[in-house]
Formats: sequence, structure tokens, C-alpha cells
Amino acid sequence: MAVVLGHVFGGLVCYVAFRTKGPDPLIALFCFGLLVIPLIVAGPIAVLVAAISNSVPESQLHPKGDP
Repeated sequence: MAVVLGHVFGGLVCYVAFRTKGPDPLIALFCFGLLVIPLIVAGPIAVLVAAISNSVPESQLHPKGDP
């Protein structure tokens, strides 16, 4: 969810920057970093978290007596 919100906010920032400043290579590099790098980082992290959470038995997640 944070990645989606980050992309929406980043897209708006980049849109406003391009509309006000024009096509500046520095803004393009910033927008590339803002919009693409989180996908490169968040994708493997999401897969890793899913793999770890699927490998932990349910009994360890909620031990007996734990509400």
C-alpha cells in the first residue's frame, strides 16, 4: 500500500515539476529514482516477506493461550 501511495504522490510531484519547469534531465532522473527504484526494491522484499510468512506454521504465529 505504501508503494502505491508513494507512486501516486511521486507521479503528482513529477507531473507538477514537468509542467512548471519543462523537460529537465535532472527532474527526469529524480522522477526515475522516485518511481522506478521503489519497485525494484519493494518487489523482492514483498516476495521475501510472503515466502517467510508462508513458511512459518500457523501454530507458531498464534501459540496456545495467545488471544
